[in-house]
Amino acid sequence: KKKTRRSMSSAKEDDGPDESMAARSTTRESGLNKTRQRCLGMRDRALERSPAVKKMLDALKDLGCDPGPFSEFIECRSMASLAQAFDKDAAVSGGFSTNDHTKEIPKILMVEDSINDQTTFDATLVHELVHAYDQCRANVKWTNAYHIACSEVRASNLSGECGFFHELNRGKVGFVNHHQTCVKRRAALSVAVASGLSHTEAQATVAAVYQPCYKDIAPFDELYQRQRP
Repeated sequence: KKKTRRSMSSAKEDDGPDESMAARSTTRESGLNKTRQRCLGMRDRALERSPAVKKMLDALKDLGCDPGPFSEFIECRSMASLAQAFDKDAAVSGGFSTNDHTKEIPKILMVEDSINDQTTFDATLVHELVHAYDQCRANVKWTNAYHIACSEVRASNLSGECGFFHELNRGKVGFVNHHQTCVKRRAALSVAVASGLSHTEAQATVAAVYQPCYKDIAPFDELYQRQRP
């Protein structure tokens, strides 16, 4: 990450605050606050309006994994604040923090500067909720690439992120079995980011677990529900 240097030639001669730097700092903080507020607003709308989000949260409670206050369980964070959690070059819109071996509760982290619309927010949130559900239901070992792959297949399948308009926006258009193609592709991308495997290795890992994990649509009862984040 590059640091911005200030030329001494532009420094003020008095000992008072540098108004230009203060203004720039205020502008950055204002931008961050607007981005945070937008993300929090999308979180509130998702909790209120998304059937899939409500279904996932109810399912967590039914399993005995009550996430507690949503303001603590689902956080909006900047990509900069998550630099240690995610590869700086990865295009990431959310993550599930398992907090293994700590007393802290798991959290869902929504990357506020990577999500610009409600539909993407909802799909990302459902994706991460699937990971939370799998953690509660199956005690996933997040160091095991096959466990990660199975949860990523389920998350890509059930979140709605492989819906037609999402894929159209990505420039990925197809008709015959395209949903499954998308699930495999996006699961492999996520596995590579989460595990450090090469893309080829991630694809092979996804292929090894794909069939049973794709068919596992819990907690949804019908496949069509996955299309409605």
